[in-house]
Amino acid sequence: MLKKFLNSFIGSGNESQPLPSTTTLPNKTQRDVDIEFATSIVKMYWTNNESATEGMPGKKLDEALILKREADLINDCIKIIDSENALMENRKYLSTSVLSCAELQVLVLTPETDTSNLMSLSGISGLLKPHILEIVSKNKKLREYFHSANEEVDYSYAWSNILYQYRFSASDMNIFSALRVLFDDTNKNKDKDWFKPFFGAMCIYSEAKYREEIGLPNMLGERNTNIISLSYSTFLNLVMNGERYPDLAWRDAYPNLEFPNF
Repeated sequence: MLKKFLNSFIGSGNESQPLPSTTTLPNKTQRDVDIEFATSIVKMYWTNNESATEGMPGKKLDEALILKREADLINDCIKIIDSENALMENRKYLSTSVLSCAELQVLVLTPETDTSNLMSLSGISGLLKPHILEIVSKNKKLREYFHSANEEVDYSYAWSNILYQYRFSASDMNIFSALRVLFDDTNKNKDKDWFKPFFGAMCIYSEAKYREEIGLPNMLGERNTNIISLSYSTFLNLVMNGERYPDLAWRDAYPNLEFPNF
């Protein structure tokens, strides 16, 4: 099931299944059509996505929780559509979800589940899963998340909760990436869209950060500094600064680094 989920979750800039039409129909305003589109992609990537709504491994989320989260996600989309600068508002939601998903992605990824070829990028090993407990003990964000646990945080508990949160963040990420089409924030040449390089860059940065925290060798060839991993993290700044094509701006800024597409 995890492999199936990993195979389906990346690619909102290059969907394997067609997205609903955004064309205005008679007697409907463009806002009406945009909200219908947003509702459709929430259902596609969350409500009707059995892999996303599995929750804990081998368990199905309660239907009431699924529908509550559907409503919350649709409301978020409506807030974005109605905002003064919808493109940049959506980028805020997308950036938050991309960073969250990347931090979890490198923890759940293994060579057996790498259906998106993420491990083709330098810096992505697919080998952090066995180190989850040590990472949980050293990483501030994860320590705070598990600090309120009512039971011992053993490997099984940590893995289940990380996978649970990963499913949420991945569905969010795909929803807000797909929503970009409403604001002309994609590349018409789908092979050059900036979403996947953005996600790849955040994954490279996240793995490098974890490796430093627990003393594993850095896979980027660095010796004494984190300059390369920090360079990948600047992709986030380019997205939030409103660059029309963040991928192009990143290439220009770092012509000697591997471009994080996969």
